[in-house]
Amino acid sequence: MELIIKHLHKLGFADPNAWSKEQIEPKSGQPMRVLKKWMQV
Repeated sequence: MELIIKHLHKLGFADPNAWSKEQIEPKSGQPMRVLKKWMQV
């Protein structure tokens, strides 16, 4: 998961600090992190 976050950061998509802490998805049991991205409308 860290590799994906670093790759997205390298592409300019998201700052590494914009991700939540790792959580376990209840149904599948898979680890996940949520990207928190602010937008101005």
